[in-house]
Amino acid sequence: MANYEGGTVAVFPIDSNGRVGEASDIVHHEGTDPDQDRQSAPHPHAIEPGPRNRFCYAPDLGADRIAIYRPDADTGELRAAETEPATARAGARPRQIAFHPTAPVCYAVDELDATVSEFRRDRESGALTAVGRTSTRPPQFGGDNAPAAVRVHPSDRWVYVSNRGHDSIAVFAVDRASGSLERVGHKSTCGETPRDITLSPGGEFLLAANQHGDSLVVFAIDGDGRLDARAELAVPKPVCVTVLDPR
Repeated sequence: MANYEGGTVAVFPIDSNGRVGEASDIVHHEGTDPDQDRQSAPHPHAIEPGPRNRFCYAPDLGADRIAIYRPDADTGELRAAETEPATARAGARPRQIAFHPTAPVCYAVDELDATVSEFRRDRESGALTAVGRTSTRPPQFGGDNAPAAVRVHPSDRWVYVSNRGHDSIAVFAVDRASGSLERVGHKSTCGETPRDITLSPGGEFLLAANQHGDSLVVFAIDGDGRLDARAELAVPKPVCVTVLDPR
């Protein structure tokens, strides 16, 4: 769990009955960066397990870095990986991270400059190396925009990013050899401020949570990665959406 205001990441054990226990470890982040309105203290925004659960990655919006941990499954501790944290551009404010299912690549959303950054991931050390970035907004859009969530399609062919401001989902094609991104279009979320998006386990659907639009919109995904709105549910200020795999 990432605690934005507290500047910490924490681990909670789950017992055989599915109950959550007391925290087995709490790690305090350190660091600041140029934007004193949002970066006067560390603000870990998320923590995600990497492939095979060997490492965990915590984008810190306040410190412009991605902390890398090696979790201990026996003790429930988060041990700092031997590699250094990945450093983002000053003031970029990394927010969320998602992993390519097969290639050693991951993608981090940068909230300030509305980009998605691509990192090469070392499978053995967990280290991340920045290799490129792509804007999440259309070239003709001049308004404020802050991307929020990033998701990689299970087919490994597309990446989706939600845009708050443009109120859209940016669709990226993935080069299957290198993992690099090419922006191929945008789709309106049919609402305001898409704080979160998620994919169904098989990748047939994308769900968008419009925080200030009070709606959850379901999109079908076709064979070319394009989105088609199929249903809209009234939900008061949704900020996170998760789909459980019934299998």
